[in-house]
Amino acid sequence: LRYPDLDIRGRTYLLPAYLALRLRAAGIRTVWISGWTLRSIPELTWMVSILKRAGLRVVFDPIDPICEFLAAMREGEEGNEAEDRVCIDRMRAVYQQCDLVMSVTPELQELLVSNGAPSDRMLTARWTTDGELFHPARCGRSLKQRLGLSEDTFLAGWLGTMEPFKGLLEVILPMIEESARNSDGIHFVIAGRGSLEPEVRKWIAARDGLPVTVLPSIPYAEAPDFTASLDAYLVPTNPKTMYAQSICPIKCFDALAMGTPLVLTRTRATGFLTQYGKLVSFADFTPHSFLEQLHRVRDMVRSEGRPAPCDGYSHQRVSVEMADALENLFASKK
Repeated sequence: LRYPDLDIRGRTYLLPAYLALRLRAAGIRTVWISGWTLRSIPELTWMVSILKRAGLRVVFDPIDPICEFLAAMREGEEGNEAEDRVCIDRMRAVYQQCDLVMSVTPELQELLVSNGAPSDRMLTARWTTDGELFHPARCGRSLKQRLGLSEDTFLAGWLGTMEPFKGLLEVILPMIEESARNSDGIHFVIAGRGSLEPEVRKWIAARDGLPVTVLPSIPYAEAPDFTASLDAYLVPTNPKTMYAQSICPIKCFDALAMGTPLVLTRTRATGFLTQYGKLVSFADFTPHSFLEQLHRVRDMVRSEGRPAPCDGYSHQRVSVEMADALENLFASKK
């Protein structure tokens, strides 16, 4: 829930109270809070506390857990241990009040439990991609035309929030430079916004002639076209962080659903993707390793064509697991 017209006091105190009253009046007894939309710890703390005091049951899916995500972005910086401890303690109190906490990978569940989440009230269910939106039949693959590229151009892309630990500075930019030196004929596209965007744009502007285009954030409705237009989807994450070892980025499932080959870092949470064969290539967290795998994917696509899409995971399928888990949980509490 986002109400931009409310000030911080309204979002923190009035909105939870209003929701509690209206939901109870409507006969609703369970509220699902998503970490996608509620990322302020004070707002989350009061939301859960007020809803629980009103007698409502609360289900929370952290998605990108606040404390672990912040710690990953600050990896290598000094002086944040006390701040991280306070953050973890406050989130532990939130988790303890929730009736159910949904985790998107088993590894993330382990990490959350190690930071105080209640293991007896947690469920792992992979929240993946929208199988109705990410479907090859619905996409025009128009990105190459939009960029003025021929359909024969091999297009490799990165999409996301431009933040530390996501491999932009360590892997993507040096790889583009190495590819240009080799005259590989590969064109790259980087799309997104974030704290590193000025540095990324400045780095590219200082090197004339690099085969790369930088785009702003891609609206979710246009993400299927973006994904389908790529010949390879690049997903590097720094495996040194516990957070990166615990997540499987949702964009991986977007690519699988569109039949777009993935080149990504192998972590504890992404290793299971080996079951998808030619759609997935693992690389070390280095520019050269990623470029080697990108060359391999390019040669495969040119000789064999794109792999077939995979529909192994989708929101629609996972929601059935979640609904069953909720029904079982609340049936046991009657």
